[in-house]
Amino acid sequence: MRFPHSRPRPLLLILLLFLMMTATLLSIQSNRTNRAEIPASLSMRKLPDAELFDVKKEQVVRLLPTDDRLRQEAIRWLDAGSGAAQETAFEPRGGIGLRIPFIPPVEVNKPWYHGPVRELFLFVEKPAGPHRLLFIDDQSRMHLIVLPYDLKPFLKAYHIEAPV
Repeated sequence: MRFPHSRPRPLLLILLLFLMMTATLLSIQSNRTNRAEIPASLSMRKLPDAELFDVKKEQVVRLLPTDDRLRQEAIRWLDAGSGAAQETAFEPRGGIGLRIPFIPPVEVNKPWYHGPVRELFLFVEKPAGPHRLLFIDDQSRMHLIVLPYDLKPFLKAYHIEAPV
């Protein structure tokens, strides 16, 4: 025995399918519109901050946003590097350090190094220098170079107290 309302109604099924497809298309269109309205700077993933640390205290004392200005300054340091440091090991005893992550990695083409740099550490022990840059390549190898560069304008711009 069959019940009259148990039989599928073709018109109702077609209408239901039509409504579901319309809702899906409207949802896709709405997502595209909303995505276009979000500024690019907000839709991008937040980059990790640069870390300023006190070498003697062995702790991070301040975070700096890794913005384009800081990134360009760090690239200038790499360009100004005078080559591999003479020492095979470097252990700073005082001053400040600054860790800057590069996302995406920066490509360096110097006589002393060719390849990507994904992280950089600047060590300032004395205001006059010499300063050291320790950077990490895409293979997690560390490279130490001498930096004959006047950092006073950078330190002043970022309100970083130079070590005494």
